Amino acid sequence: MDLKHIRSNVMYAAQEAAHKMEAVSDMVYDAITQAQKELTQRLDTEGFTKNIMALPEKIRIQQEKVKEASDAFDIVKSDLANAEAMLVAIIAAEVNEAGKSKFSNDNTRRAELEIRKKNDFDYQQAWEPYKAALDDLDNARFKLEQYQNEFKAYQVVGNMLAARLSLMKLEV
Repeated sequence: MDLKHIRSNVMYAAQEAAHKMEAVSDMVYDAITQAQKELTQRLDTEGFTKNIMALPEKIRIQQEKVKEASDAFDIVKSDLANAEAMLVAIIAAEVNEAGKSKFSNDNTRRAELEIRKKNDFDYQQAWEPYKAALDDLDNARFKLEQYQNEFKAYQVVGNMLAARLSLMKLEV
């Protein structure tokens, strides 16, 4: 065998290997591209992104609702405190036949106040809106906390997915 023939065979084999490697490279590229599409679809990155991007606005709106509920609560709380103060003043002013204070110590005044709160029309009228406003405020705060927790969960999951994809090095 002469050197030209050997060289020709080596060149032919190298070209064949190059063509096979190119075909394998194309197949790997296609497989990675398909895997990326499937992974993106499985992870629902569009839905994930849409949901996480909507949460800051939901949180802002809910913060406004909490503020409104807090303001409304402060108003009815003041009304309730006024009704209670009126009862305290009446109890403190009451005297017995001898002209002495009817409720002479703190314990008896507090006990009488609790009794009168249950029976006083004005106090009861102030209590109902107070309780409703307190419930509204608690519900608004709870909803705000839910949104904040949901946002934190999305952040954690998003960071985990990003790390996972980074480890997979799916960049083509």
